[in-house]
Amino acid sequence: MAEKNEASPDWVRIALRMTPQQRDLLRRAADVAGMPVSAFVLRSACQAAQQLPIEQQPGASSLTVEFLPTFTKPARQRWESIPAHVRQRLLSNVWCGH
Repeated sequence: MAEKNEASPDWVRIALRMTPQQRDLLRRAADVAGMPVSAFVLRSACQAAQQLPIEQQPGASSLTVEFLPTFTKPARQRWESIPAHVRQRLLSNVWCGH
């Protein structure tokens, strides 16, 4: 089976806004991976998306940091000791460029 051409009507194009530092980071990473930047970004984004508990999956009611399995027991206890409305406000103000 032949690989689809990028100009195929089945493909969708997206544009991203990023800082020059983010662009340079992606260029360097793609270069190390031996891939074009667009292929590197697409592969990385798909891998990250597959790691998240998407809402359609059973048992995942929300796409928030609370559902990611990265809390240690003490960290989870500390997080849960914060009132829910404060946790929500904290999460709405967090951005991670990693």
